[in-house]
Amino acid sequence: EEEKRKQADEERERLEREEQERIEEQKEKEKEKMEKEKEKEKTENKMEIEKVQKAATSQVFGSDDEEEEKRKQADEERERLEREEQERIEEQKEKEKEKMEKEKEKEKTENKMEIEKVQKAATSQVFGSDDEE
Repeated sequence: EEEKRKQADEERERLEREEQERIEEQKEKEKEKMEKEKEKEKTENKMEIEKVQKAATSQVFGSDDEEEEKRKQADEERERLEREEQERIEEQKEKEKEKMEKEKEKEKTENKMEIEKVQKAATSQVFGSDDEE
């Protein structure tokens, strides 16, 4: 009886370790994926800002006075567009953060349920069902 109990404990600990290793690997992959997505987003944002700047600058032409006024308007427009883009980026980051938190919570719950299932399975393999005890 004691040997069976010891085996069940060892099996449960082994399964828990394996499950924890799997969880850690999954977290690491998720972290790498997020870093790649952030880098991609950074690049896209940089390209978008450059595009907006070029568009605003290309609107500038005419006489010196008109050119100065148009340049000023273009600068203001570029700044406005950059602010809007930054706000959009912040909103997107916030949504992504909320999504990740929900996914982590869901994963946590799933992992907890999986560990409980594994523990029950290991216990029932060694001792039999609760009814038999």
